[in-house]
Amino acid sequence: MKKILTILMGCLILSACNNGEIERLQKENESLKAQITELRQNQVPNHSTKIPPQMGTDIIVKTKAQQIVKDYLLSETAKERSSFVIDPKEELPRMEKMYKDGNVSWKNRHFSFMEDRKLGDYVLVSIKQNNNTSSYFLKNLKIDWSTSQLFNNHSPLLDNIKKMKLDIDSKKHHLLTMITSLSGVYPFNGLARDLYDLSREQIYVFQMNDGSETSNTFSICQRKNSDCQKLFEQIKENDFCIISSEAWYPKKLAENSEKWQNINVLPIQIYDIQVKVCW
Repeated sequence: MKKILTILMGCLILSACNNGEIERLQKENESLKAQITELRQNQVPNHSTKIPPQMGTDIIVKTKAQQIVKDYLLSETAKERSSFVIDPKEELPRMEKMYKDGNVSWKNRHFSFMEDRKLGDYVLVSIKQNNNTSSYFLKNLKIDWSTSQLFNNHSPLLDNIKKMKLDIDSKKHHLLTMITSLSGVYPFNGLARDLYDLSREQIYVFQMNDGSETSNTFSICQRKNSDCQKLFEQIKENDFCIISSEAWYPKKLAENSEKWQNINVLPIQIYDIQVKVCW
């Protein structure tokens, strides 16, 4: 470009260039300027055109299980979501009560899938959203909704332990709980004898959490019961298990509830125990 300018100046000074030559050189100069501008734009990144994070509809899935979870999350209502879960007729009323009438779709959210994990009969599909992680248990490409909700610290069976403690009755209740073992450090041996006519040597003790406000409570089961033995063996090899079970407070407690001032420390007896998953 400097060479062209020099020629131009020389032409003007010496009057050696006619008007046509000057016009040609000016056009060539403008073309060179445009090329230089284009080169500079290619070298300097344009920060105003960053690619936005992926939205829900654009999320890439790597497995069939992830596709099921994505379809579930992009559904707008509890009824639509129920088509992706195990036992939809049983779960839908719980889902409707939890989600109300709101739009629950994740279409406008940014999230990504983590690596799937095999846990027993389940595939665990985990999702990262900002700094939060939520997980879903799938069996045969259907979501176990209640188990997944409990794992994510919600109360899918609508606070059954809380209702038991408010009622203080001897009726049987169905529970879905996260459980850990406390056998060997059971501090309520006297209560167990008074309420259940069982000695410390006859029982296993567990700490339970159903995701409700009354998050931690104690349960006992009889060692001679095969379900109880299986649960204890599995919890020895893991930190947590999710179980479904029947449960009740004893008749003595229901008849003498005024005697017990702190219901939170009173153990629930569980039976018909089904271990769903441990980790």
